[in-house]
Amino acid sequence: KRSRLCLQEAPGLPEAPRERPEHVPLGLEALLQGDRLVGGPLAVEAREAAMAFGQVAALAAEAADTLEELWAALEASGDSLSAEAAAAALRRLPALLGAAALADAGGHDGLTAHLEQGAFMEAAALPASRGGVRVGKLAEAAKVSHDAFVWAHERVEAELDTASQGSNQGPSLLWLAEVASFYGALRPGPPLPRHVLEDCADLAVKRLEAAAATSLSQTELAQASRVALGAALSGSLGCHGIYSKVALLASTRLRKTLEGPESHHHESCLPWKSLHDISLALALVRPWDAETAAGAAALQRAVVQSLPPAVSLRSGAAATHIAGATCAGMRVNKDGVKEEKENQDAFDSCLFDDGSVAGIIVVDGHGKKGAAVAATARDCLSKALAGLRGGHGTGQAISHALLHADADLLLHEQVDSELSGASGLMLRIEGLGPGSSARKLAVAHVGDCRAVIGRVKLAAADSGQEWKAVRLTEDHRPGESGEAARLVAAGGRVRKAPAQQSQGAELLYLGPPRLWHRQQTCAPGLAMSRGLGDTLGKACGLSPEASVTELELSAEDAVVVVGSDGIFDMLSDAEVLHCCRHFASSKDAAGAAAAVVSAAGRIWDRSGSYRDDCTCVVLFL
Repeated sequence: KRSRLCLQEAPGLPEAPRERPEHVPLGLEALLQGDRLVGGPLAVEAREAAMAFGQVAALAAEAADTLEELWAALEASGDSLSAEAAAAALRRLPALLGAAALADAGGHDGLTAHLEQGAFMEAAALPASRGGVRVGKLAEAAKVSHDAFVWAHERVEAELDTASQGSNQGPSLLWLAEVASFYGALRPGPPLPRHVLEDCADLAVKRLEAAAATSLSQTELAQASRVALGAALSGSLGCHGIYSKVALLASTRLRKTLEGPESHHHESCLPWKSLHDISLALALVRPWDAETAAGAAALQRAVVQSLPPAVSLRSGAAATHIAGATCAGMRVNKDGVKEEKENQDAFDSCLFDDGSVAGIIVVDGHGKKGAAVAATARDCLSKALAGLRGGHGTGQAISHALLHADADLLLHEQVDSELSGASGLMLRIEGLGPGSSARKLAVAHVGDCRAVIGRVKLAAADSGQEWKAVRLTEDHRPGESGEAARLVAAGGRVRKAPAQQSQGAELLYLGPPRLWHRQQTCAPGLAMSRGLGDTLGKACGLSPEASVTELELSAEDAVVVVGSDGIFDMLSDAEVLHCCRHFASSKDAAGAAAAVVSAAGRIWDRSGSYRDDCTCVVLFL
């Protein structure tokens, strides 16, 4: 608005106040301050005004809180819409589509009822050309988002056409990353504008090759990995040189860092988010051509080598106050006989540094290859746990370990994680030694494994002790409003699973809300919104980014319990602690863990023909 006012005011009028707003980019300051005036106090040089006006449009797009506000920001730009403003609009559009879908589903309070009726939640479709939009419940949101997208889409196409035909390098890697990320996740169309993704990938490779002669920064390689991931997510660009290019560059950078004198096994020259982006891009474009296969193999070797050595760093002291127990589930076979199924849970519990540091890992697999996925992830996390330094930032380091484990799964040659995955939780406590002044806990998790603290207070006289359960984690479920909005913004659909009925019967939707791919509506059907593995799930919003909790334990904290959903689907947090309290005086962790698993198993057996795998780890403090 300010830039338009500057252009429209006539010379000779009193000059309007030009206080610089907070957080205004430096490129806009000259316009607001009137530093370049030609032909009158308010006649701004056209080139400067156009640049500033583009920045204003980008700021307005970034600040939009609704689809209507985003459309208004783009419409106000008219033919002056800049490529940067178009990219800013695409960056903001997915979150606004997710918010609009949530509002259409009844908002935070009405989502549960909406899904209970068998309705679905997904973002409005984005046709890739001007014309009508579909009618229905999402008609209004679809109309506004369609107009906003097409306006930005046409500007993006023009920018890419100019760059592809010119001799210069074209848009920045950041701009290419923003555009490719949007088109890959939301997949506008049909038809999908494949040429946009191909142009982004071509220009990114061109920039990478130009930078190789000098030096490629960490930021540039991270942005290139986002371009590769966007291209892979689209499902339309399975063969392109960008995949091998970023894989080889990342593996070389990681290997040199590990070989350097300042290297540490749990650190890398690239953020683990970027390394994970490259790994996921490679997993999504399987099967590979020879060039991509070579890049993937190099990256997978570097990822494995970045883990601490296999030498055990565990305490040699015998410990009875930390232990775990697990029990395989049951199911009815085709002959109607109840039989034990393969246990897809995996866990680890250990002490380090002569017992002053404790670590717990629980991984709950699912899918045909769920047991292999869980065991592989557990082994990777166990090595990462041995290499953690502790202190400030331990929670973030644990979350990076989960990303590390997921990258390893996605690239693994022997473990097929396309339609198999796992929930995962990793917990670390330091300061357990007798001379320690503070006990610090850090936990990170994805999915529905859970951690609980048992806190003991002295009750009134003759009343004994009062136990209180303090939950450290919250399950990541597609039916939770915040997660649902994030999933649909990433191209997913949230809905309950349809139940098989006799022909002609009304279709029923049963069980918890699940995550589905919009183009492949029968998969993956996940009951979690974050997790490890599940390559197809990652293509529609499943996230490996963990939730982190860090806290200092009090003197009243007596026990920490970690379990898979097979435990907590049957037992409340308080019931789990009730099983443990009988072993508190002796600190018999093995007995407590076995009691929890047994209690959950009995309830499963009474509830029907199926029993989930049950795993529990107990640490008495």
